[in-house]
Amino acid sequence: MLKPILYKTFLAIILLLVLVTNATATHNRAGEIIYTQIGDLTIRATIITYTKTSSADADRDSLELYWGDGTNEFIRRSNGNGNELEGDIKLNYYIAEHTYPGRGTYTMHFTDPNRVANILNVNAPNSIEIPFYVQTTFTFLNPQFQGSNSSVQLLKEPIDFACVGKKFIHNPNAYDPDNDSISYELIMPREAPDAFVPKYKFPDEIVVGPFNQISLDPVTGDFEWISPQIIGEYNIAIKINEYRGGVLIGSVIRDMQIFVSNCENDPPTIESIDEICVIAGEKISIPILVNDPNSGQKVRITATGGPFEQELSPALLIASEDYVSPEAMAIFEWQTTCDHIANSYYQIVVRAVDDFFKDKDSGLAALKTIRIKVVGPPPENLDSETFADGIKLTWDAPYSCEETENGFFQGFSIWRKLKSNQFPLDTCDPGLNGKQYEKIVYISNNKVGNNYEYFDKDVLKGNTYCYRILGEFAKLSELGFPFNPISSLPSNETCGILVRDIPIITKVSVEETDAFNGSIEIKWNKPKIPDLDTILFPGPYRYQLLRSEGFNSSVFTPIISANFTSTFFATNTDSVFLDENLNTIIQPYTYRVDFYTGVNSTLYGSSSSASSIFLSSTSNDKIINLVWNEVVPWENYQYTIFRKNNISGDLEEIAKVLNQNYSDIGIENGEEYCYVIESEGTYGIKGIEDPLFNLSEEICNVARDSMAPCIPVLSVLNLCDNPELLGPNGELINLLKWGEPELGCLTNRDVASFNIYYSSDSSEFEWIANSSINSAFEYKDILDNAISGCYAITSIDSSGNESVFSEIVCSANCPLYELPNVFTPNGDNQNDLFVPIQNRFVESIDMKIFNRWGEKVFETSDPEINWDGTNQRGIDLAEGVYFYTVLVKETQLGRNLTRGIGKLSGSIHLIRSN
Repeated sequence: MLKPILYKTFLAIILLLVLVTNATATHNRAGEIIYTQIGDLTIRATIITYTKTSSADADRDSLELYWGDGTNEFIRRSNGNGNELEGDIKLNYYIAEHTYPGRGTYTMHFTDPNRVANILNVNAPNSIEIPFYVQTTFTFLNPQFQGSNSSVQLLKEPIDFACVGKKFIHNPNAYDPDNDSISYELIMPREAPDAFVPKYKFPDEIVVGPFNQISLDPVTGDFEWISPQIIGEYNIAIKINEYRGGVLIGSVIRDMQIFVSNCENDPPTIESIDEICVIAGEKISIPILVNDPNSGQKVRITATGGPFEQELSPALLIASEDYVSPEAMAIFEWQTTCDHIANSYYQIVVRAVDDFFKDKDSGLAALKTIRIKVVGPPPENLDSETFADGIKLTWDAPYSCEETENGFFQGFSIWRKLKSNQFPLDTCDPGLNGKQYEKIVYISNNKVGNNYEYFDKDVLKGNTYCYRILGEFAKLSELGFPFNPISSLPSNETCGILVRDIPIITKVSVEETDAFNGSIEIKWNKPKIPDLDTILFPGPYRYQLLRSEGFNSSVFTPIISANFTSTFFATNTDSVFLDENLNTIIQPYTYRVDFYTGVNSTLYGSSSSASSIFLSSTSNDKIINLVWNEVVPWENYQYTIFRKNNISGDLEEIAKVLNQNYSDIGIENGEEYCYVIESEGTYGIKGIEDPLFNLSEEICNVARDSMAPCIPVLSVLNLCDNPELLGPNGELINLLKWGEPELGCLTNRDVASFNIYYSSDSSEFEWIANSSINSAFEYKDILDNAISGCYAITSIDSSGNESVFSEIVCSANCPLYELPNVFTPNGDNQNDLFVPIQNRFVESIDMKIFNRWGEKVFETSDPEINWDGTNQRGIDLAEGVYFYTVLVKETQLGRNLTRGIGKLSGSIHLIRSN
């Protein structure tokens, strides 16, 4: 039996050995913590670690998880002894459940004493001493109203392989089962909750250079490294943020490892689409073509992503499970359903890996991220019918996505705006936000027979109301409250007027462009029966057309010849008029139709005013810019630009645009071009001509080059940057170099030469040289005795247009003054004088030399000094040590240097013996 004191000593030794083992054992490679909310305040957390299989001494059968609420717990490994993978890697799961005391935001974490050894960018060369730490932050929402909140699932393992000098790409491929929005962020790894890893370097900070660059796409999660420079193991940390309704509700930090090998290998190539948007119910089939540039290698194709994780109708990847010879083909197939509708894009990451590392059953991989959006179908056949007290809307029932799991389909929202708004349907852009509509009903589910119906009573006489419908979807909380709402594609538009009892102008089109004989055609629709009560308002009926100059709708003048009367409403009267003898060159015209009834010709009402299109233009180098405007009660949704053929005189279509401007680019300078705009629009009201076409006046212009070229980006180099940067005979030079602010703006455009300007003090510049465009974009300014000064450069085109000055770049002297510490004034003509070793850009000095008793024996202001070892009376001084102070003044600037050289002091050994 051990004596007590020996027993304590024995325990201390054993404990010390355990601590030493833990301190030196190499273990963790990568990991993260994820969780699933399984109750009101209960989660199931999973710690996932990737460790070094051969480090048996450091293998953990349990890990201590700090839950973030002041409690902690040791959690046993859930997958036995772990899953051993190729390459000395073990995968471990530690799973436990925990109930929190209340709602809030919590951060759970775990720390393990050891990372693996020899990680190049973690506390190199002692990464083994750095703890491995990851954390996950989450928020308990109110599940009755806001739904549950589970973390993202990271579908790509955190171990990957790269080759020196080859592009590397990795994607953690996060999937959120709650359809929350996610973003990616590259961060520094941690060793504790409030401590980053010491001496951490991002991979591009090891051998810094233009080819060693890293980036992380915050949307897709693609991490790219172009290109690794040194073999070894690296670790990076990626933070995946989770948002609901634009509010951050959680994050997962993954710490992952990258193995870089020195391998003569190029990654495979993947050809496929980048993005697709489909309507729920459509089947997706995406071909994926994989090749490999290395002869004799095989490839294997896999894919991960949200579509494969769906409970209902998951996606399939049709591909060989083995390595196959390229070129290899895979097919991604997914039969989408209404339950797959989501606000965010689904993401699949296709991975093609070669078999270069045959001992690891792996190789160099290429990734291809494909984004897929599944949108709700538009409600179909929306129609409107006007009544005396409102507008009735109907659309088809059943809706193709009204049968969904767990009440996912909520109903329909109804949107309204004054005047029509026609826009092309974009499958990737559901909803109506930003389309100028107002939501007037949040959820409607009123079904009557084969239609859904809504009756809008909140309308006013005379207004044109236009409607669209959206299908609405959302996940439901425990009490049935929706969260993460999703809108479908918009329905077709339908428009209605409560009472159409006044004229409606449908055309104001310029027929002739002239200063005196211009003409405009105006058309209008008469009031609609029975909206106009002809018993209460009997005839005769009169229509008076009025005109206003410009876009002015406040001062109208009746057109005498445009006055039309009929005894009975049904009697045909003109509703079209050609307004002549106008100056349609300088201005537009605005029109209104007044409607009168009864024998006393009482004004019943007036149409909305409508103007002609007025076109204007400006010109520049090989370009004519067109801008136009109009004020009309209908919605113009497209414009056609016509240009006159100078030979035939015919108008020829050159473009269609949605906005009220267009630039005709690439035309000939000095030649006249003439244009006309035709608008295409609609009221969106049944019974009114649709579409509506109207013409602008004709306008002509000549393209002339009055635009200066782009401004070069200037830099100045000299011997301060490179001591060997001198002229052919050792002259001082400033080497001016310039480049393009944007690719091609100097080399691919009209640039003839460059003017170079100089100023001694950046105030007044003088021209010093012109450099041809054929030069190497550089100029050598040969100087006398200083390189200080300021430069600017301009670019000049073939028409003589000169840009403004570039950014002014100034060059300062870099004075250098270095003195020896010994000289031998013994008359052998070698080292007989005390002179500086280096003397550059020094104008004068104030030098004093003292003997060891502090007596001044020599002084000078000559930078070359030329002291021959005599005192101020010309008597030879004895051998020994002398001391000096010197104040150095820079060439030309005449100021005491306060930086760099400034005041110098030192000792001089004067030796006379041979």
